[in-house]
Amino acid sequence: MQNLIKKYIFVQLLFGSSFLHSLELSAVLSSDVNYSNNISSESTDTEDSVSQSLGLKVVLLEQRKRFNADANFNLVEQHYYDDTFENQTSLTTGVGIFNFDLIENFLNWRTSFTRTQVLKSVFDNDTPDNNESRNILRSGPSVSYRVSPESTLGVSGNYVNVEISDPQASDSERVDGSIVYNYQFNSTTGFDISGRYDEIIDGDGTAELNNTKLSVGLSRELSRGQFTFNYGRTESNSSIADTVTGNFFDVSLSKNQVLGHNLGFRYSEDLSDTSIGFEADLDIPVFLDGVDTGLTVPLAVTGSFLDIVKQRRFNVSASRVIGSYMYSLSGYLRDTRYEVSNDDSKGRGLGASLRKNIVANFAMGVSYSFNLSDYVDRPLFGKERTASYIYDVSYGVVKDINLSGSLKYEIRMNSANQAREYEEFSVVLGVGWALM
Repeated sequence: MQNLIKKYIFVQLLFGSSFLHSLELSAVLSSDVNYSNNISSESTDTEDSVSQSLGLKVVLLEQRKRFNADANFNLVEQHYYDDTFENQTSLTTGVGIFNFDLIENFLNWRTSFTRTQVLKSVFDNDTPDNNESRNILRSGPSVSYRVSPESTLGVSGNYVNVEISDPQASDSERVDGSIVYNYQFNSTTGFDISGRYDEIIDGDGTAELNNTKLSVGLSRELSRGQFTFNYGRTESNSSIADTVTGNFFDVSLSKNQVLGHNLGFRYSEDLSDTSIGFEADLDIPVFLDGVDTGLTVPLAVTGSFLDIVKQRRFNVSASRVIGSYMYSLSGYLRDTRYEVSNDDSKGRGLGASLRKNIVANFAMGVSYSFNLSDYVDRPLFGKERTASYIYDVSYGVVKDINLSGSLKYEIRMNSANQAREYEEFSVVLGVGWALM
């Protein structure tokens, strides 16, 4: 898969270079030094560590009549002094999308590549030796047919290659297909009905799996906001467990300028499997209007074998700008259930941040987050409470160069297993240079 990634990026960059005059390209080079007094995040055998990272982030945007691309790539070299962990070089992406219009406004070919970080085990700490990557490559045609001025019928099919860096984890090749009918009732309200089917055609061992989903949806533009509602049923048939059925929900509401605040709500519920995961299984900071709330989205777990997962999540956020100040609040609830393995868990958390622009190009901020994890299938792990406190500063030296620094204190408490408790203090100093 690594060779596939290299070839994929090379071809896309080579293709883009032939149309350089229409290509929007930006790149940022960064480096930071991180000191931690407990890099292993353990209650015993605490270990000081100094690490340095060198990163290059490239954002590519190409829009032409017959072709468009929207992708970003992150290349990071992480060096650990005193051999705390092995040095690592990682290539990560958000979503790389490349779309070829084969027949204008009717038939196109869409290719996308995502690479996300996941935990080998949710019961171990988030350290480099417990991290791995999940690569998902999708490619296939899609047809869009205008049935009437108000309605559109879409049909698509994809070949999907899923590979996880852990050689013991469940890789897969699969095919999927979908059909969607959209009806625009008026300028602010639209309806849709859709069906989707995917099947593993080449899994690890004798594992077989297929999923079927039927759903209906509503979207409506509101005054200073938007509302979307999707409901359906998902069914998973596999060789590893009995047939699993469940509801599919994806409901979101955003409203701006409600008593001066920007508000966001989302509830989602669906089935997936440990190979392909969910849409938002990155352990990344939650940002509101560019400000880190201190809250993170929980990492997903790959699992060493194929398993069906049911997950429910609820997120809420609020932010406001008052003069040179900006503050944000956020919270989440999560419930994750595995069909075969005993890895069920629940989680909830809160985040808050406050930021102030002191003078031009100089800002300071503080943030706090609290997370509670309940490992319901593992009584020996009990319930864990983790609190983080972060103080950060940033300063734009010149137009393209930015300096940053942060202080972080984190503590984890466990009601059933004192050995899993720890404290950590860390300092980070960094510099960023916008190359183009």
